[in-house]
Amino acid sequence: MKRVPTHVPFLTLAAFSIGLYGLRPSGAEAWAQEISGLDELTFSTSGQSLWGPREGQSTKSFRAAVLDIDETSSFGNIVRVDSEVSNQSACDDWERAVSECDAYVYRKKIVFKEYEFSPSRQQCIDGYSFPWPFSEFFDPVPGIGPKPPCVVTRPFDAGAEAAWRSVLRWGVQGGITVDEGSVDVEMRSQASLEVAEEAFEPGDVITLRTREISPDVNLQSRWPGVSGRLDTFLEASSTLTATAAYPDTQTGEQIRESKRLIEVGTAREERQQLAGFRAGTGGLKLRILDGPEIGVLEGVEHTVVVGFTPPASPVEVGLAVCDLGLYFPQMDTPAGPEFLGEALNGTFDGARIVNRLRPGPRGAFDFGRINHEGTMDVDVGRFDIDIDFLATVALGLPLGGINASIGKGPVSLFEVEANLYDIDAAIFLGFEEDLTFEPRLEVELRFSLPTMVETAPGSNRFEVVSSRRVRVGEDLRLVYPGPGLAIDPVYTLAANRFINDTDLILSPAIQGYLLQLKLGGVIVDAGVSAFGLPENVAAGQVTVDLKKEPLKLADLNFLDDSSRSEFPLQGFREVAGRRMEIRPKGGEPFRRGDTNSDAASDLSDGVRTLGYLFLGLAEPACLRSADTNADGAVDLTDVVALLGHLFLGAPEPAAPFRACGADPGSPLNCNEFTPCG
Repeated sequence: MKRVPTHVPFLTLAAFSIGLYGLRPSGAEAWAQEISGLDELTFSTSGQSLWGPREGQSTKSFRAAVLDIDETSSFGNIVRVDSEVSNQSACDDWERAVSECDAYVYRKKIVFKEYEFSPSRQQCIDGYSFPWPFSEFFDPVPGIGPKPPCVVTRPFDAGAEAAWRSVLRWGVQGGITVDEGSVDVEMRSQASLEVAEEAFEPGDVITLRTREISPDVNLQSRWPGVSGRLDTFLEASSTLTATAAYPDTQTGEQIRESKRLIEVGTAREERQQLAGFRAGTGGLKLRILDGPEIGVLEGVEHTVVVGFTPPASPVEVGLAVCDLGLYFPQMDTPAGPEFLGEALNGTFDGARIVNRLRPGPRGAFDFGRINHEGTMDVDVGRFDIDIDFLATVALGLPLGGINASIGKGPVSLFEVEANLYDIDAAIFLGFEEDLTFEPRLEVELRFSLPTMVETAPGSNRFEVVSSRRVRVGEDLRLVYPGPGLAIDPVYTLAANRFINDTDLILSPAIQGYLLQLKLGGVIVDAGVSAFGLPENVAAGQVTVDLKKEPLKLADLNFLDDSSRSEFPLQGFREVAGRRMEIRPKGGEPFRRGDTNSDAASDLSDGVRTLGYLFLGLAEPACLRSADTNADGAVDLTDVVALLGHLFLGAPEPAAPFRACGADPGSPLNCNEFTPCG
């Protein structure tokens, strides 16, 4: 490797951030040194909005009291009265102050004569001025004042009363929650930091490689929905409280005492769930009291007929004109095995994971198909016009289907339609959804020493930094500052990218049925959702797509004018990796003066060196640690230098002494020094 020229001080280069050119490692690099080892990484976030970095749901609460009773009745009386009470403490304080004043003696010595002055009791009460010579030194003293009365009359509350309070509150409360849907991500991976050699010299240009191994990402999403709950609340209680008030004749304080004698009912408000609902993927589901959640409705369908029954009749009979259906789309990802349509439950390709939902081709020819009108799980609506009805009107022949229903208008209780054949021009309204997540794993490299790193890959310009963030998989070139360099990696997904590309689409088709029987209405729709009852049975059915690809009606994007919502997911925590220590050339790091490698420099190290020199003990594992005076040899002078520092105040040995380090220029061996790892 090329090095920074040794005649140029390295710190000078670091201070001025001089751009370096032509610094390139020479020769092939094996990249075999995983200095930091493999870091096990796990990142996860949940409940993030499908549509942008913001709050994913909002709730509107309500509360209504049917009964709200809070009544209090009392008997007895507490009145305001004047009462004589003791004021003895004030009298005692006055007497103490007067006695202390009367007993006090002022003394002042002038030349050889000493003067004294003591105020009388009356002077202490009224105040006094000092005679000469005290008047030259003291100001007049105000009096204590007249003696206060030892018994006083004050107003006090006196008497007793009892209060009976009855509370009855009962009503309903609840809330409606609208959420934007959510996305959950979990990523597991391994990462490491690698360099091409085991050790370096100060000034060497090192290429640090970041590597990611076996990443795996799981992406789940939940489609928007609405949920609500209705609760009842109840607070019923009765309490009897007695209160007494009176003065304390000894201290003059007002005394007021209350005690709850009787308490019955609820100590706090109690709540009970009455019902709850959730509308979204999978349909409308209800919960009654604390029972299980029950599916009630997956969609509703209605047939418009031209009737020929009296207006007052609850039963309507006529020819079917058109059909309208509204459905709850099933858009959660990954899609289940029963999903009707095209689904891509993504696998991570190393850069991204994609979950995709499509309606798929509707064209099909079926015999004996039940409960299918060409709809897919991504559909939200279907509308058709009966071509056979138009032929009936045009030709005057009874070619259309006969429809009978109980109830009129857009909502009927029960409908039945029979068709010898049925030809419809239908349109399907639905969604296409592509959810893409790109982790973009990055690592922030935190250096223990100020380090010169390349400003941009291939720029050959360097700057001094304390940390640098790079994309995992990229290389970073840096200049080795010398012993003591350690790198702490911190991995992050802060630069991730989530893309929600959801479109509202329309698919036109021609459909035909042979020997068809259709049931509908609120009762049938509920039965189909709850029990899977048949509602559409035909001996034969054919669907022909009029467009190979659906027509895009709208981009469901709520961030900007682009065709998709693109933003980073929040909530990922940083993961700290293992520290990488880059060692200098010249052997293991060690501490000078620690011959016996016990992480301390003391008398035992001198004894160990003497044993090696004169008693035939084995050579220390790191002979450099015994070279106290750093002269490149181990002899008696090293023992003298160590003991002189420990006991005689001599200068401490040369570095590395207080901390682990290296001595690349030493000719002595250092095979192992355990305290420095």
